[in-house]
Amino acid sequence: MNLLKIPVLNKYLTLQEIKELFANCKQEDGFSSQIVGYSYQKRPIELMKYANPGNKDKNKQNENPRPRILLYGGEDATEPVFSQTIKLIIEDLKNPESKIHSFACDWYFIDCINPDGYLLNEKWFCQPGDISKFFENSWEDEHTQMIFMNANRPEVEALHQAFEICKPDFIFNMHDESHFPADGYKMALSEPVDMKKLSPHFKRVSANMDLSENELIIMDSYGKEKFFSTYPAFNQKPKTFIFLNEACGYKRMKKFDESEILDKEHPVSIHLKMYQKILDNHDNEFLNSARFHVKTLLRSLENSEDFNAKMLCLTGYGLEYLIKEGNEEGTKIKEVFLNYILNKYEDSYKPIEVSK
Repeated sequence: MNLLKIPVLNKYLTLQEIKELFANCKQEDGFSSQIVGYSYQKRPIELMKYANPGNKDKNKQNENPRPRILLYGGEDATEPVFSQTIKLIIEDLKNPESKIHSFACDWYFIDCINPDGYLLNEKWFCQPGDISKFFENSWEDEHTQMIFMNANRPEVEALHQAFEICKPDFIFNMHDESHFPADGYKMALSEPVDMKKLSPHFKRVSANMDLSENELIIMDSYGKEKFFSTYPAFNQKPKTFIFLNEACGYKRMKKFDESEILDKEHPVSIHLKMYQKILDNHDNEFLNSARFHVKTLLRSLENSEDFNAKMLCLTGYGLEYLIKEGNEEGTKIKEVFLNYILNKYEDSYKPIEVSK
């Protein structure tokens, strides 16, 4: 007896699967695509357009162009929910009976704006509810290398090329918290923000972000908590250029205080200092992400500020690299860090199916 095979949806698409999705769309009516640039490691970045072929005659009669929507994701390499989002929207567009066509828009999608970073995270994409896997395999750009709108990266050139081609009326940069309980939103602004109005949290982070008064700063607001946001800057009422979603991959099961100030003699504090000494003796560019996050965490300890357990997770990739090199101290540091993270979040959340 043959059983119906139900597809597994509780995973994120790999970069290869995203590329295959775009390649298959080229065979469908209404879809077209082109390469708009390349990543630092020369991986192609592709822009796909969908225009309902049934609306061609209507467009000729209508003097006003159809609204253009651009969706993209992968800017932060640890945030892969956009892959499933794009897939579900494209599947809807392929269905001529779908209500999505009532919007009468032209749709544009970028396959992945940060393919190099996305690839480094793929080992945990099949187990999005496993924080241990996330700790071991999550990699994120150091903040000075993030894909900000005016950052000096080839990926940003590709993004601006996409803007020039599609001239979008609305841009949706699909951020998410695929791996930790969180909620909130971000906005990129079309005008500079007064640096004096930034919250203490952002001022601390900005020390490693190479910001200037002329930069279009990305604003955060997590649950409208004053400490962990930059919303005071909105008093300037700048024009919003992009709305950035912060979807959450976990549902909170109980309320608990995430804020915690660690004593300098706490095992995590001691092992962070040990980790920094190891990193100081390695000049491998591959460890720059771990170097940045360890440095930032140590600064929060020195200033008696809230300790960021999520950021601690982002040091694990470097530890795995050192452990594979045979570094025994790396194994001990990993054990201390992982125990702290798992104990802190034990029974506090449950994963939400990616398909939802």
